[in-house]
Amino acid sequence: MSSKDSSVSRPAPPLENVLPLVSAGWAILLAVAFLASRGQDVGRLPALLASFATDLARGPMATGRALADDLAALLIAALVVCAWYGVGSCLLGWLARLAGDTAAREGGSPALAVARACAVGAGTTSLIWFALGLLHAYREWVAIAVLAPGLAFFVASVLRVPPRWPGAPPRAGGTTMLAAAMIGVAVITALLSSLAPPTAKDALIYHRAVPKVFLAAGGLVDVPGNIASFFALGGEMNGLWADLLGRVIGTRAGEAAFGVVLFAWFPLLLMALYGWARSRGLTTEWAVVVPAVVAAIPTAWYVAGHAYVDLALVLYALLAVDAAGRWWRSASRIALLDLALALGCALAVKHVALMFLVPLPLLVLLVVRRHRSHTLRGAAAVVGSAALMLGGAVALGSIWYVRTWIRTGNPLFPFYVNVLGGHAAGWDQQRSALLQTVLSLYGGGGGGLVDYLVA
Repeated sequence: MSSKDSSVSRPAPPLENVLPLVSAGWAILLAVAFLASRGQDVGRLPALLASFATDLARGPMATGRALADDLAALLIAALVVCAWYGVGSCLLGWLARLAGDTAAREGGSPALAVARACAVGAGTTSLIWFALGLLHAYREWVAIAVLAPGLAFFVASVLRVPPRWPGAPPRAGGTTMLAAAMIGVAVITALLSSLAPPTAKDALIYHRAVPKVFLAAGGLVDVPGNIASFFALGGEMNGLWADLLGRVIGTRAGEAAFGVVLFAWFPLLLMALYGWARSRGLTTEWAVVVPAVVAAIPTAWYVAGHAYVDLALVLYALLAVDAAGRWWRSASRIALLDLALALGCALAVKHVALMFLVPLPLLVLLVVRRHRSHTLRGAAAVVGSAALMLGGAVALGSIWYVRTWIRTGNPLFPFYVNVLGGHAAGWDQQRSALLQTVLSLYGGGGGGLVDYLVA
């Protein structure tokens, strides 16, 4: 046989050998595209490192007191997240029994189940702290009193449903190790950043500033001169809770605990992404790549370590998409309940979650067509249950909007003043229009169609 014939008959390389090379090439291309326009920060990295080394030579990075406060903040944040899981796990279990569908979530991904329980628990405790704010009950002893039953629920949940430990993991390949390293670097550095006093613009304007005013006043009050105090602040309420717990030790511990609790959304999101990828049929090796891609996004890392709440909104959006898919496939009531909870919690985090409601009528029609299109009665039952559950979601997430409505006359204030009206000290229709114009340009940067396709 000739050499030519031998080359023709040579088998093609396996797909698992080609995919890492393709992924590496794509990563290099993305890195070049990112670094090409980052001269103002990444380009100054050598000078910044030299400045850091100079400052480090002048004195220690942290004193013993600061390290003690940081360790206390880490412990407090861990306890708050455990309370989230306990409250959420018990609530989801109770709702499953109420819906008569306790087996609906069995066989799913444990990672996704843990993330869902923590997210639902965080949304529930956020409602509790909203109610306590109306009662002007922001006190350290109240924070401890709320934590105690949450930890009791955590212990009860773990005893009722023991953790599902996987068997011996397969030998990690190069792709898995690289993805795990990317996740580890992103999570650890974001955690260290969250322990530092906040410096990000939005954190200083309202994510951190408004809860500080609430704590000083002992409850929910008007914040003169800060229009962001009219926004939905459900995500910040759990940070406020951690701040109160930390103040038992000291002011600095409370501030650090606030940042770490908001950082906790980052690992929870990555856990949910991994669990979702596994539930969709990806192998462990490639499922790890999914959270690694998100962890490597500079914006995701930045907001995780700088007291922002955007990753909480992303997690609720992911849980809503997962629940919507399960409802479309099975029309189960528990999937619809999960969808309602995710949407309700998302609405309490940010106004932008309102756009998640837009495709819901289409989703209802798709479910009706897939499961009950042959009878009018069956279709009406699906539409009725959807309207009931999703109406509950709006009611769950509307508390901040109702409060703003009462205070200003417009549930979306300071937006759409020209349509919905509304008034507040130092604010008028012209300023509302200016704010909407600024936000419409925020992050645009003159991007065209190609820019959006690349993104």
